[in-house]
Amino acid sequence: MLRLSLLSVLLLSLSRAQDETTCLDDPDMCDEEFAQDWLDNVYEEEERALLEEVSQADWNYNVDITAANAAASTQAKLEYSAYNKEVWENYINVFDLDSFEDEDLVRRLEKLQILGESALPEDDLEILSDTVNEMVNIYNTARVCPYDNQDCDEATEGLPLEPGK
Repeated sequence: MLRLSLLSVLLLSLSRAQDETTCLDDPDMCDEEFAQDWLDNVYEEEERALLEEVSQADWNYNVDITAANAAASTQAKLEYSAYNKEVWENYINVFDLDSFEDEDLVRRLEKLQILGESALPEDDLEILSDTVNEMVNIYNTARVCPYDNQDCDEATEGLPLEPGK
């Protein structure tokens, strides 16, 4: 289900991109009115769907730590990152924010100019995602000996790091 919905959002995005001219193709069309309409009606809708898929994949991994869920989490992050890079190149980076009068719109677009981890090359982003997933795995499966029994067998007598587990 995760792969199908991510794929459908990306295909919709790509088909829309083939049907319309982007700001990169025609920077003159990217005035303040276009930016407001695009941000409210295109970007936020597509970004929200992708971010929901990333959150769902992360949630699935955190509650059921398996290699398949880790791979799905990493794949969702890679697709989200690819979308953010495409949007940044074709729209966000092309808008002339100095000519915009709406301070709220400028603030929102300035925030989007910061790519964060999406700026990483795909290989580095995959390494980062895999490393974070491995850290989650270590934390969720680690066990320590109780204070009063320092020489315990961690596998049978050890306590989980997360209280209540």
